[in-house]
This record gives sequence, structure tokens and C-alpha cells, in this order.
Amino acid sequence: MDSVFPTVTGGYIARDAFYSLKASKPVAVGGFRLVFAHPVNPRFLIKVIRPDRIEQERRRGALSKAIRRYGHLIQFQREVSEQIAARAADEVLPPYVQQIVGIVETDMGMGLVSKAVLSPDGQMALNLADRLKAEGMTAEVHDALGKFEQQILASNVAIGDMHPGNLVYGIQNDGQLGITLVDGIGIKTLIPLYGISQVLNRRHKLKRLAVMWRQIERILESRRTLSRKTQNAAEP
Repeated sequence: MDSVFPTVTGGYIARDAFYSLKASKPVAVGGFRLVFAHPVNPRFLIKVIRPDRIEQERRRGALSKAIRRYGHLIQFQREVSEQIAARAADEVLPPYVQQIVGIVETDMGMGLVSKAVLSPDGQMALNLADRLKAEGMTAEVHDALGKFEQQILASNVAIGDMHPGNLVYGIQNDGQLGITLVDGIGIKTLIPLYGISQVLNRRHKLKRLAVMWRQIERILESRRTLSRKTQNAAEP
């Protein structure tokens, strides 16, 4: 029987387990990663690097590989480093950051185990883009976005990418309803300016937030346009 260890979120993950994911359907597909439901504990997710991204990394030249010593796992390194930096600064992970709880071996390579963002009914929460397309902007989500802005600007975490597709409205890691950034954390630049200077880090976050609001408005406008077309088509 596999040995197990308790996680900070409760429950257990097998220490020596090997998980087969290839035959499973991912619950989410990102630019670099596939996300699977944890086969043992539904409160967790397993993130793996997409096979095409691994192959792309393998085709890099020798100099590029030497510079990118983490190879295709650079996405994991960035995310783990930011969570360590956040804890070093405040000892507590910011509420909007998806909590990492471990690393496992899978048939698709190294897997990063994270706490799933759940809705109040215990189901997997929708990302913000899908939620806005389905429901539009509700007062609850609008208020949560305002709170998210405050949380993200108050922390030292560096953000590489942020858009409605990698934001989720559900239970944050502090147990409260809010917006969680489930991908895109970390410094992408060769020189880690956003880690060195919090002034530059804050300025960069403000730019990313402005882009996020424009993307949200485009989603809402598309929804309004579709609604008008549907109404016009229904008219005699």
C-alpha cells in the first residue's frame, strides 16, 4: 500500500503513487498545461505539461536549452517559486493564488498537484470567461473582481499572464468566495525585474488588470450582440 501524507488542505495524497492520466479527459486545457481531476481526491487537480510543448522544448538549440535549464518544466518552476516568495514575505499564501499541495509521477511526466477551486455546492467552478458567457456580469462576480484587484496589488506575487480564461470564481484558499488565478503566475523575463522591484511589479499588474477588464468587456459585448440577434430572429 502506498504511504500517504496529510496535506495542508486536509485529506491525503499517496506519496509513492503513479497516476495514469492519458486515458482521462482533462478538465481544462491551457496554453502549456493539461489539467486533470485527481484520480483519488476530487478536491485536488493534477497539472501536467502538454505533450506538444514538451516536444517543442526538445527541438530547441543547445544554447537555448542551456539558458532554459528547467526545460519544459519552467512553468512549474515559476509557479512554485512565486508561492515560496509569497510565503517568505507574509507566511500566508494570498487568497487569490491556487494552492500547490504536492508533486506526483504520472504517465505524462511530472504532475503538479493543486487544490481545486470549487463552487459553494462542491462542484468544479467555471472559469470567468465561461461564467460571463453563460450568466453575464452578476453583482457578486463584479464585487469579487474588485476584491481580487485589491488582493493582487497588495501581494508581492509576480504575474506573467492573466485573462478571464485563467480566473475562476469560487472558494479561494482562505475558504472565502472570490476570484482565483489558476494559471499565469511567475516571472517570464530573463531578468526578474518584477521580483526585484515591487514598484515595477505593481505597475505591471495594473497593466494586466486593465487588459483583463477590456477582455471582460469584449466577452460581455459579444453576449449582448448574440442576445440581440436571438431576439431579432424570434420576432415575427
